[in-house]
Amino acid sequence: MSFDVQETILSQYSSSPRLRALVEGLAKVISPNDGLESLYKNLIDVDTASGICLDVWGRIVGVKRELDMTTEIGAPYFSFKSKANPTAKGFNQAPFYYGAHKTTFTVSDDAYRLYIKAKAMANISTGSLQELNAMIQRLLPECEIHLYRTAPMHLKLVVIGTITDYEKNILLSGTFPPIPTGVTLEVDLKRVKFFGFKDTDNTGFNRGPFKR
Repeated sequence: MSFDVQETILSQYSSSPRLRALVEGLAKVISPNDGLESLYKNLIDVDTASGICLDVWGRIVGVKRELDMTTEIGAPYFSFKSKANPTAKGFNQAPFYYGAHKTTFTVSDDAYRLYIKAKAMANISTGSLQELNAMIQRLLPECEIHLYRTAPMHLKLVVIGTITDYEKNILLSGTFPPIPTGVTLEVDLKRVKFFGFKDTDNTGFNRGPFKR
């Protein structure tokens, strides 16, 4: 990436020797070419920015690095096992269910970058089903996404694939996807089952892909 100082001079002053000498002299002292690529990589491009530069992006879109994480995701609790509650555990195997609770902590650059992208997309969203599906798919490109209407003022989001804890938190926090006010959102997270010997994560012939 290069910077042409001549492009900063207005056409009516392009033949002025004094102005050109002043601008060219400043350009040599400041030398914008030396740091322009580094500036773009470390600050302007959100995909490569890090540290305090990501904090700048966070202030721009309106999301803090200190976030609330829902900590009851996927935790087994003491209960009777059933189809509706297949992860239930018996006596002395799991704690009682105390409901969802949140813990505030500082997220890593990778997690913060995802929150920034989610908030940026939410800021300009129109709230249509087509757009919301596209937004979630762009945020989680490795997953299969289905957001659809199940009843008046009720949406269901089905995510099929393996996602990280902070990606789960984005979907379960109630802020993304940015659904219209008064609409209820049900989130269903499904893990992909791969072909292999039977256990909780594998399945048989013609029922799942090979794990790569």
